Amino acid sequence: MNSRLVLLLTEDPRLQISLRDASTCMDTTILIAHEPGDALQIICHQGKQLDLAVIDFEDGCHGMTLLTAIQTCCPEVPLVAIVPASSDVYHASALAYANGATACLTKPVSSNELEVAIGQLDEAKLQLEAV
Repeated sequence: MNSRLVLLLTEDPRLQISLRDASTCMDTTILIAHEPGDALQIICHQGKQLDLAVIDFEDGCHGMTLLTAIQTCCPEVPLVAIVPASSDVYHASALAYANGATACLTKPVSSNELEVAIGQLDEAKLQLEAV
């Protein structure tokens, strides 16, 4: 498998560890952005090379805005939204999907959940390439 480039927007060190652990069997470079502005810089400079973007919605509307920006600039990049576990988790998930998310996971996210989601996105991408 080729090397993959992943953008992660989060301030949560546990999510960083989970993504790193989920990527141990894959040759992956993770570009970590702690602020939405940093993530936008990465999108502007390396968006076409990205294989995946994982966006932590702890920031609320900034996460939604970033999803839309990524979807507009790089529609081929799969987007995984990480939403906080709260009473409005379904609303947050629906908004994430409406703004371009390919998958949506609820915090706390384990490395196994991320690995499964990434694997499903890879399978879907392979199926699309085969068509």
